Amino acid sequence: MVFPKDLSICDPHFHLWDTISSPNPNLGGIVDAPHPTNTSAPKLGLYLAETFLADVSTLPFVAALHVETVVGQQPGGYVLDTVAETAFVSKEAARCLLTSAGGPLKKYGIVAFAQLSEENAAEVIERHEKACAPGELRGIRMILNFDENDPTVCWPQVGHSQYLTGTLDTFNKNVSALASRGLTFDTHVNWFQLSQAASYFLKHAPETTLILDHLGCLKLKLGGKSPSPSDEDAKDAEEDRSRFSVWKEGISALAANPKANIKISGLEYIVPGWMEAGSSQRSFAVEIVAYVIKAFGESRCMVASNFPVDLTMGKKSLVDLYDCLYEVVTLAAPGLTQEQLGGIFHDNAVRVYGL
Repeated sequence: MVFPKDLSICDPHFHLWDTISSPNPNLGGIVDAPHPTNTSAPKLGLYLAETFLADVSTLPFVAALHVETVVGQQPGGYVLDTVAETAFVSKEAARCLLTSAGGPLKKYGIVAFAQLSEENAAEVIERHEKACAPGELRGIRMILNFDENDPTVCWPQVGHSQYLTGTLDTFNKNVSALASRGLTFDTHVNWFQLSQAASYFLKHAPETTLILDHLGCLKLKLGGKSPSPSDEDAKDAEEDRSRFSVWKEGISALAANPKANIKISGLEYIVPGWMEAGSSQRSFAVEIVAYVIKAFGESRCMVASNFPVDLTMGKKSLVDLYDCLYEVVTLAAPGLTQEQLGGIFHDNAVRVYGL
């Protein structure tokens, strides 16, 4: 299914970086990977606006939000300048004018990183605001994925699991204060943290607008195959059914918060191979997206690319990705009107982030 040319796109989750002049070890092996679909593009250690726009190709992009690229780190770890990233991204936008096939992007925003458990968080946020164009800073993302017993689901900048317990007064204060600054909070947690996150935000930051990244990072042991009784490895299948159940409970709990929204993104992490038409992975991706749209309602869902991260995982072009996302969304919720589809692919992100 081809993405319709008359359906505008606001991509609320993509990344730019230059790891050549400013190394970012937190990005891991992605920086050494070649661009899998454009042989004339540089290695992905250098992903600037012109490469992203070349990937956009003929897609009807009119707006986009850049999300921080794991630039923060706990004391004692590798520390990266979070405000410098915001300045870099803002200059990239201005330098290239972010001109797509349909003309200049009409709206553009930045979701930056600030360590909200630190007393100087408000000062850092002010520095972010000064580092970019007026009104360009739209939110803060602070990744919270952590598990004391499984390092494979821990992100580099987290360090502990206390953030969602409500015991960190400074963190509570700073997350809550985002609302009065007109900023959103991008919530990035594991599937087993979703219910805890739902309780935390309702109690400690009820006015803060939330956006859950990447569908809650559901990680399945069977590599994305549907956790059904027919799977060969019964033990892994049982574990996946348990994880899927925990994920659904968490999604429903978070959706009960009227300030919570969700990005339909990161499917390649959850269901590797989901872009293959007719596969069991595609069917499972449809099931996941259907559950999310039913839980949150179409007005609180937004499709995002997670490029170039998903580019390396899926080995598919941005055009391929949006073709597949459009098909999965329409299969997951076949009754959506053109106006509702416009919301999921553009309007909701523009409204929620206040572009």
